[in-house]
Amino acid sequence: MAEDKNYTFSLFIWYPKNTQNHGDGHEGLTRTRTALLAQSFRDFEWIIVGDGRIPDIRRVVDEPVPAEFPIRFMDKRCSGEHDAVNAAVRQAEGRFFLIMPKGVRLLPKALERMLHFWNTIPAEERSSFVSITGAVTHQDGSPACSRLPASPFDSNNVEISTHYGITGYRIGFISTSALKEHPFPEIKGETFVPLELVLNRIGTAALTRYVDEPFAVLDTADADVRREIPRWIGNPQAAALYYNELSLQRLPLAHRIRACANYVRFSMHAGIIPDQIFRNAGRKGITFFMLWPGLFLYRRDLRRYGADTGC
Repeated sequence: MAEDKNYTFSLFIWYPKNTQNHGDGHEGLTRTRTALLAQSFRDFEWIIVGDGRIPDIRRVVDEPVPAEFPIRFMDKRCSGEHDAVNAAVRQAEGRFFLIMPKGVRLLPKALERMLHFWNTIPAEERSSFVSITGAVTHQDGSPACSRLPASPFDSNNVEISTHYGITGYRIGFISTSALKEHPFPEIKGETFVPLELVLNRIGTAALTRYVDEPFAVLDTADADVRREIPRWIGNPQAAALYYNELSLQRLPLAHRIRACANYVRFSMHAGIIPDQIFRNAGRKGITFFMLWPGLFLYRRDLRRYGADTGC
């Protein structure tokens, strides 16, 4: 973590045309701008990646007066948010990178408190960490995520959910250098790669410090409607890759079995024949016994969602 950067944070938002065309798109961008103007810690840059209409985006974020922090606009046609993140990370001048999800608004002291928790890690241990991640609340102040066994709590993206059952919305930064070392894979013809795939790869060699202190509020006015299964079905190669790699992590047996079944399921959505599914499997023994359960899940998806749910 000795890299020389111009800013402490690079804050990223993806603003594709389909967002711009929705009535609340500009309102969401304005709310993000307002939240950033309220930050008590100002050593950051805001990177906005949009595939067209950059002048319109610039007008929204510069009104009524230009922001008091640097804003970088990247006009790039991206295959999906993962592609936009890769582009932004390559240009980022911040030491830490924060992906700001749609519908989640940072609290005024969020960046200050993230940095505080980072600095509480002993200097001699800091090289083992890549992230500080905190809680998200609903607008009424109730938590939008389950509580940690202790706060702070050091773990990784896989174990925090599979070993400790922590679920829900959380937000935090990731070391920019870690994201440069572990970019999102770009899969031809697919528009979505789960962030968890990258976090799992990073977490094999580095820790995240999780805290229960809230860093953001879930803004229900423009929060994403969860369409996870159709989106994963519409991008089956990425989904199969995620579950195949997950099966190789240190998991409780039930989670490993589930990962193998889902690897088979999404491989079938990708049109891969069972023989090749077995050959590509990271856990061949379990995958062999999960071929029929995976086929069942695949056929259930076809009944529920149809053959093509491309997003």
